[in-house]
Amino acid sequence: STITKTFTGLGISLIIGIPLGLISGLHKKADKLIRPFVMVIQGAPVISYIVIAMMWFGLGFYTPVFVSVLVILPAIIFNISTGISNTDSKLIEMAKIYRVDEKKIYKYIYFPSILPFIISTIKIISGSLWRSVVVGEFLSGSKGLGYGISLAKTTLNTEYVFAYTVFLIITGTIFEKTILKITYSPKFKFKDSNSETNVSAEKNNAFLDVKNLSKKFDKVIIKNINFNIKKGQSVSLIGESGCGKTTILKILSGIIKDYTGTVENTFKRISYIFQDDRLIPWLNVSDNIKFVNPYLSENA
Repeated sequence: STITKTFTGLGISLIIGIPLGLISGLHKKADKLIRPFVMVIQGAPVISYIVIAMMWFGLGFYTPVFVSVLVILPAIIFNISTGISNTDSKLIEMAKIYRVDEKKIYKYIYFPSILPFIISTIKIISGSLWRSVVVGEFLSGSKGLGYGISLAKTTLNTEYVFAYTVFLIITGTIFEKTILKITYSPKFKFKDSNSETNVSAEKNNAFLDVKNLSKKFDKVIIKNINFNIKKGQSVSLIGESGCGKTTILKILSGIIKDYTGTVENTFKRISYIFQDDRLIPWLNVSDNIKFVNPYLSENA
């Protein structure tokens, strides 16, 4: 009964905590709403949760589960949010430049990035999870190890109290050591696409025309830039570090959308090569290429 409650509480906490952590990590406005609420949950004493749960659910299965969820949920949300915030922004930028589908970005970049945080969170909360369930059973349970201690206390059965205590220490240690051995490395395999790429040849009169392009962050980075590039023409943007060359590339490729001026072009997609590598470390070379071009086959 205690083990069932423990894994039920863990499952519910992960189902609630992972999406909230994702939202909190991806959107700063959402984080400002979620974080204070989670900190209130984290700061309240466990006994308050038990009393509230007893009034809502009464004695039995649900109260210990409810208590365990509230005890470990803040840690899950905060750790997932941290994992998302620490995702390599360069990989996200690369995926957006190559117009990679949003679902693939979540599957192949975000999920593997937060996976170590999920595993470490489970390891951190394993002890708290086990103890919170037992305390909930002790005060409001009808079955389980905590309820057994409560019953032994009521009947003044000292031998049973010590026996349950020793058994809890042993099983709790085994539970925590088992959780600590959890390791997982994501493995993905891209399937070869039988479809042919639908990229048509650009027109002979293709062009890229930039007029009065300006961009300001804290200060003006670029101001009234004008140039025109025709198909087959080579153009160099030369300037000292920080003068706005990379900003121009990000505007042309669609990464930066907030600017003044006009950018007209006949190309379906504009991308560029980076100074540093933007390879996804948990994908092999072939799959890194297929991530941005799924039409390549093994024999290509």
